[in-house]
Amino acid sequence: MRFQNLKTCLWFSEQFYQLHQSGFGFAEGLILLEKTCTDPQFCLRIQSILRSIKKGRRFSQSLQAHPEYFSETYLALIHVGEQSGRLAEVLRELSLYLKLQINLRHSLIQALIYPSFIFILMIGMLIFFMVFVIPQFAAIFAQFKTPLPLLTQILFALVRKGPYLGVGLGLILLSMTLAYPKYGPLLKQKRILLKIPGLGTYYRNCILMFLFKTLSLSLKSGLSLQQAFHLLPALLQATPFYSLPRLLQHDLNGGSPLEKIFDKPDYFPAICQSYIKIASASGALDHQLSELGQHFEKRIDAQMYRFKIMLEPLILLVMGGIVGGVVLALYQPLFNLGSIL
Repeated sequence: MRFQNLKTCLWFSEQFYQLHQSGFGFAEGLILLEKTCTDPQFCLRIQSILRSIKKGRRFSQSLQAHPEYFSETYLALIHVGEQSGRLAEVLRELSLYLKLQINLRHSLIQALIYPSFIFILMIGMLIFFMVFVIPQFAAIFAQFKTPLPLLTQILFALVRKGPYLGVGLGLILLSMTLAYPKYGPLLKQKRILLKIPGLGTYYRNCILMFLFKTLSLSLKSGLSLQQAFHLLPALLQATPFYSLPRLLQHDLNGGSPLEKIFDKPDYFPAICQSYIKIASASGALDHQLSELGQHFEKRIDAQMYRFKIMLEPLILLVMGGIVGGVVLALYQPLFNLGSIL
């Protein structure tokens, strides 16, 4: 789901929860939301939902026509909230869940703003050197007709081939962009992504956090464990955990105990078993799943903090290495010329 649509869904959930708590009916609440909505596109969606409800359809059925804003998990939990009479509680829990998703994306975007700016600045600086500075040095060295150091030869060769390298890189990026809609989801299912140092651990923790948060929210909303497992394929279909829901449902349908169902070392780390054993003994599965979700959320926060701490010196090291290499390649022949003259 697009980031803006996710924020719109959060706004809708929070506002509708407040209106529902205040005693507003579905139609009254939607009319008021339409008046306060600042997104013209979503106003049209609210009008559509309102027309559907006036025709006698349920709230969850009316939301189904707009999957770009309301996910399968969201719709299933709203449906359960309607049937159980706990819609307000479900809306509150969904709001917290959506806030978590938004905060995670926001923190990731914030962490990438600085390195992206530095990367663009570095590329601009390299282009300036390659277009205006290095050719001047190349013309000077060509007049002396002396052998150049290997590093200088490599630098001049890169400058000569620069336009071709730029076009080739552009074509590669264009091809990847065009191919991503078709092959991106398949790539995300590859478990090799989980083996990338640093990134793989972060990716696994994100998957586990949302998995346990979704299960906990489903159980708190009144779904059975089997019904909660049926929501997981939509959540995990574009991840390396895409086959996990089938394994969980198979063990549950086979009557396996709770510890056996979650005993899958390829997916769940050992820490999960301790929480599941407590849940099995206490009967508070929804609480323990929520605790597991918070455990992985804390891991993600710690990883993000370390990433931000390490990023700046790493960027400075890379930039220093590139600038130092260019300067050395340009000035080393000058030292050689000085010894010759």
